Amino acid sequence: MWAAFSAAGIGFPVLSGYLMNTNYRILFQVAAGVQGLNLIYVIFLVPEVRPTSLHPFTWWEIFPLYPFRILKGNYFVIWILVLSFFVSWASTAFEILSLWCHYMWGWDALQMGIASTIIHVIALLQVPINRFIFPHFKDSYIIPAGILCLLACSLSYVFMRTFYIMIIAASLNTLGHSINPVIQGLASVQYDEKLQGDFGGVFAAVRGLVWCIGPLMNGYLWAAFIRLDEQHRFPAINFSVSAGILFLSFVGSIVLFCFYRVQEKDKIEDDPVELTIQDDKSPIIPKSPSIERRTPTLKVATPVLRSPRVVRAPGTPILGFTPLPEGF
Repeated sequence: MWAAFSAAGIGFPVLSGYLMNTNYRILFQVAAGVQGLNLIYVIFLVPEVRPTSLHPFTWWEIFPLYPFRILKGNYFVIWILVLSFFVSWASTAFEILSLWCHYMWGWDALQMGIASTIIHVIALLQVPINRFIFPHFKDSYIIPAGILCLLACSLSYVFMRTFYIMIIAASLNTLGHSINPVIQGLASVQYDEKLQGDFGGVFAAVRGLVWCIGPLMNGYLWAAFIRLDEQHRFPAINFSVSAGILFLSFVGSIVLFCFYRVQEKDKIEDDPVELTIQDDKSPIIPKSPSIERRTPTLKVATPVLRSPRVVRAPGTPILGFTPLPEGF
């Protein structure tokens, strides 16, 4: 899913930059047409919206905070969502990248579109990273390492003086944003299949809150520190604030996973495992109350009772009947 977002940014920023330099009205008309196609696709082709796939409707479900009921008592998921909020919030600083490049090097919309396409091509590396590299490491190592990559990316924009460094920054940004599906998957596994839709609503609500706060903060900081009538300007203010948030997120992730490990260790100690060694030198079989064991059933063959064979002498009466004489 995250790679699909990156694929959508290949080529289209160049087209957008060209249209901005020629006729910007066409750009918005094309965007409206694409959104109309998306609406038709969702209504008629997506299987989740078909009547056979819908569950009975309740008015509580349209309340935005209704999915948050699943967070009750699950503090680990709550802290994961808080961590995801701050990491995503810090990542919104890259939305002012076009303004920053225009201020630093005087790029127009077409040049920024070319740079954005190159960044999104590098971002496609998220697919092999999540498919072949991350499965070999623990989530408690991947998430802090990814936050460090985002932190290094933000700092590179703070001290960047040439646009060639953007290739390195884009690579670090790709490595950092590869943890987004890891964070979502780490929290979603805490719920069964029936609650996955509710958790998806919670995660979408958190990201929606990010996009309500992040652009507002970035616009205010840019307007406050980039003023043409003043001598002291700090164009990297947004990336500096992003680096500070990411540093706090990194520390928070370390504390979170350390506390979670302690919790898991205490849980294991509260439920000890008894080991039993069998006489026939078979492997050790753990015995624990949390492990369901099946009682072996001993099948005994029931013998078939048969009457004993009686050898009768000739001429002996059977049931009161006199036998016939021999030779008759």
